[in-house]
Amino acid sequence: MNDTYLVETIVQKRIFRLYRSDWRTEEAAVAFEMELLLHLNRQGVSVSVPIADGSGKHVLRLQATEGNRFGVLFTYACGKEQEIDSEELSARFGRAVAELHVKAEGFSTQQAREVWDAKLNEHIRAGLDWGICHGDLQGNFNTNFCEDNTYTHFDFDLCGYGWRAYDLAAFKLSRILIEEDDELVESLWNAFLKGYTEVRPLSENDQAAVSLMTGIRQLWLMGLCMHDPHIMGSSESDDAFVNEKMEFFKKYFA
Repeated sequence: MNDTYLVETIVQKRIFRLYRSDWRTEEAAVAFEMELLLHLNRQGVSVSVPIADGSGKHVLRLQATEGNRFGVLFTYACGKEQEIDSEELSARFGRAVAELHVKAEGFSTQQAREVWDAKLNEHIRAGLDWGICHGDLQGNFNTNFCEDNTYTHFDFDLCGYGWRAYDLAAFKLSRILIEEDDELVESLWNAFLKGYTEVRPLSENDQAAVSLMTGIRQLWLMGLCMHDPHIMGSSESDDAFVNEKMEFFKKYFA
């Protein structure tokens, strides 16, 4: 969704992200992301952190032809993204997500971020776990796995306050969309849950809400593709694309 550049010097690598002018229009949203990353880093979570300029600022405002764009220089995440296709990796990633949620608990900021209200009937009345979410923890994207069994999270562009069940649903939906074997999806999901709950408890209500959240996320992804066909391409908004998504809803929510 943004323009990302690899910056290499003789001694190190850095990542420079240039946010789209029509994607992030308020500096507060970007500053929120940076403050969360710095908080997580202080708490010992391995994340790609922003690097301040000479004046101490993490967020640069740049004037482009299309309007204001925000830029941030990040540390380079070690390792590489990896397809999560085993129970071992799923459990490991579940523990990593749980740790992120635990360490984010004490985060506070004065930066504004949009808050969306919704009605989820009995799930909301029963209470859903609410707090800081990454927003895009798919497993095979946005987390690099290193050879020493460590990992680094990055791309917190969609972070904010929300239901933690949604963060978990991002992983489950990615498995549904990638894997063709329903039994394998269930096996990977159960391993993920096992790993997560080894670090952090998850109520039955939150677990039950994950399936609903996969549908909400799928709707959001559809809207994203429809909204930005100039970026996603026409194949992500044509009749075949819509039919494929409708089949998903028929299968999992009919």
